Amino acid sequence: MVEGHTERTEPIVVDRGAVIHTQRRVYTLHSDEFLKLTKIPSFLAIWAHGFFAGTGVFALTVLSRWVDQRYFDGDSPIESWEWILLTALVVLVGLLEGSVFLLPSERKHVTKKIERFFKDDGDGDD
Repeated sequence: MVEGHTERTEPIVVDRGAVIHTQRRVYTLHSDEFLKLTKIPSFLAIWAHGFFAGTGVFALTVLSRWVDQRYFDGDSPIESWEWILLTALVVLVGLLEGSVFLLPSERKHVTKKIERFFKDDGDGDD
């Protein structure tokens, strides 16, 4: 709202050919920025998310066998190499996902640029 003006409660009728100007700045999203926001982020992210999903499935398999063995007298023992592999996969997933989170990317750059635009707008609307 502009200082010195009161808020209008009734509708305003505008001619069809009229041009209306607003006081709010608008962020112009260019096509290259749109592509940076919507494309597949990187091969590192693809590998990280793939290993995350695979490790999750493997962890559920080991966990279900452990529950079966412990509570239902199952006869399928969990080998020590399975625990070692699960630990190694968890560490690998942690490193890959951490790298995706910490390393700069085009998507992060564009997102920060848009955030700065709206933060610097200063109109108080959040």
